[in-house]
Parts: sequence; C-alpha cells; structure tokens
Amino acid sequence: MLHGFLPLLVDTAKERNTLVDVVNVTSIGAHVIIPGASAYQTSKFAMLRLTEFVQVEYGDKGVTCVAVHPGGVLTRMSAGIDVIRSTLTDTPDMCGGFIVWFTKGQRSWLSGRYLSAAWDVDELEAKRSEIVQGEKLKMRMVV
Repeated sequence: MLHGFLPLLVDTAKERNTLVDVVNVTSIGAHVIIPGASAYQTSKFAMLRLTEFVQVEYGDKGVTCVAVHPGGVLTRMSAGIDVIRSTLTDTPDMCGGFIVWFTKGQRSWLSGRYLSAAWDVDELEAKRSEIVQGEKLKMRMVV
C-alpha cells in the first residue's frame, strides 16, 4: 500500500510545502523471539527496515516515516500467547494519542526510527540530541 501512496505523499509535500507523515504500526515483537510467532515477528522486523528506507529515499522529498509499537494491547491474537498476556495492559487510545503527538508536532528528527506509544514523550523530547547524534532507535548491529 505504501508503494502506491508514496508518489501522492511526495506530491502533497511539494504542493503544500510541508512535511507529510507515514506511521507504520509495528511491534516490540520485532526485537524479541517468541516460539510460534516467527512469521509475525519477522514481518515486524522488516517493517522497521522499511521505515528506515522510506526516510533515506523520501525524506528529502518531504516524507517522514516512523515505526510505532502501539503498546501492549490485548487482542485476539495476543491473548493466545500465554507468556505475554499479563503484560497487555495498554489501550488503543494511548497509541492514538502518541500518533497525534508525533504528527502534530512535525517531529521529523524522529523519522526512520522505532518508537513506542508507551514512552514518555517529554523524556523522548529531552533525549533528542542523544537520539539524533547517536543514530539511536534504528536497527543496527553493534560489535
């Protein structure tokens, strides 16, 4: 779907002289391994890389892109994973509020990065320099 919309987003950014935001919904599952969840977790990991590629390939054209973990929300799928069920205490409203915070503030410095809707936004803002200069919240192999 993103492939089809990117030309429209680029045109919108140019015509309106503004940034346009893409929010990919991912999961903390991209960072962990739970037996039986390989297809899900691999797809979420791939979403993180796609988010970085959109930033690299379209950032200079006015498109920002982030990957957002919506929090630990109880769903039909997540309810079936015993090992995490007790941690699923967040609500969809929390994620909605986080996405509004991101898109309303024109926070292009976060583009290409993994974010969690459960994070404290004031703390995230306070760490802006550290995040940008350290290339943090991106998938990297550190050796």
